[in-house]
Amino acid sequence: RLNYCGRGMSDQLIEELCGGCENLRSLALGGCYRVTDKGVASAVRLLPSLRVLELTSCERLSINAIRSITSLGGSLRSLSLAKCSQLGD
Repeated sequence: RLNYCGRGMSDQLIEELCGGCENLRSLALGGCYRVTDKGVASAVRLLPSLRVLELTSCERLSINAIRSITSLGGSLRSLSLAKCSQLGD
């Protein structure tokens, strides 16, 4: 489980951290304003065991992040996208 890893979390750092944590089941990036679609795509690609993904207030995310997330198939059990303003309603 990786929680509240800092608002300065970047896409590159996500890729580096997730690359060695393939059994990670929970990732909370709420408020990490530097995270983009690329970081989310890296996380879901590198974390096949991911069950919980919290992206609240990640304001740089677009519909492309949703597309990456849905590539997980049925493995994700909980997803939070509250206050992601670029996603709209």
